[in-house]
Amino acid sequence: MGEGLPTATLGSSGLAVTRLGYGAMSLRGAGSGYPAHLDRAAAGRLLNAVLDAGINFIDSAPVYGVTEELIGEHLSHRREEYLLATKIGFAVGQLPVLEPRTRSGYLHDWSPEGLREELDWSLRTLRTDHIDVLQVASSPPLSSLVASGAMDVLLELQRAGKFTHLGVTGVTATDIEAQVGGGRYATVQLSYSVLDPLLEAGMRKAAAEGLGVIVRGGVAQGSLSGETERLRIARSERRESAASNLLAWSAAGLDDLLEGEERTTFLLRATLSHPDVHTTIVGTSRIEHLQDNLDALRRGPLDASTYGELRRRLAAVIPA
Repeated sequence: MGEGLPTATLGSSGLAVTRLGYGAMSLRGAGSGYPAHLDRAAAGRLLNAVLDAGINFIDSAPVYGVTEELIGEHLSHRREEYLLATKIGFAVGQLPVLEPRTRSGYLHDWSPEGLREELDWSLRTLRTDHIDVLQVASSPPLSSLVASGAMDVLLELQRAGKFTHLGVTGVTATDIEAQVGGGRYATVQLSYSVLDPLLEAGMRKAAAEGLGVIVRGGVAQGSLSGETERLRIARSERRESAASNLLAWSAAGLDDLLEGEERTTFLLRATLSHPDVHTTIVGTSRIEHLQDNLDALRRGPLDASTYGELRRRLAAVIPA
């Protein structure tokens, strides 16, 4: 079993998480609205490789196709070896959801009854008796959760031991202040990379308020692995246009900083260099890519001079 991966304390939760987590969306398959990536045996090998490497944080959701079923099937006998995060606020009675219904592509249900049903569904599917970090999906207004009684139900389920810490995911630039400052959540999951810094101010506020910061998208969704792939980078509601990650990378001349390193692993190390990032979840369906991520993690954050130059160059080409 792998040992010695760097860890961080996930805010005031006190959980010691490996700074590299595993984003289990990559296991999605039939029923998720995405193509199947892995057969069940290959998924089992990958999941066990994650734990064998020493990664102790796995992030999932009920709407990731067969993902939670695969985690339960292949890792329930190793439950004491990892911290499990999932999400709540989906209409599990109507799964699978194959067509986009909301801005996140899923049909949501934050009603008290829906939350009870969904958490029990995930516990059964994941073959566990508790969730370590239960994240309210897509950042509904706190006021609506309180008014509907949903927050009371979540606290009741927490007291019953069905989950340990409550978090929120899917926050946007417009709602992060309310979510971070509401005093209800122990963790926040948001999208961030040095190429996509829109939520950086909110991330800093979250960390300062004692929330555990879970980052997704820290390697720009792999968008720098080929010259033809172009993905949106940070854009505020006030800007009509957005540059691609690749254009920002090229405009900033970041290849000059690589010194032979791959772009994606360089970006992963850049994300880990940010002092307010506790863990970054990176998904893959291939063991060799998992190993690349682990190698980057072991190399550690970028040295201070390289990280400073990286941020200086990007600040010159990404509008504030």
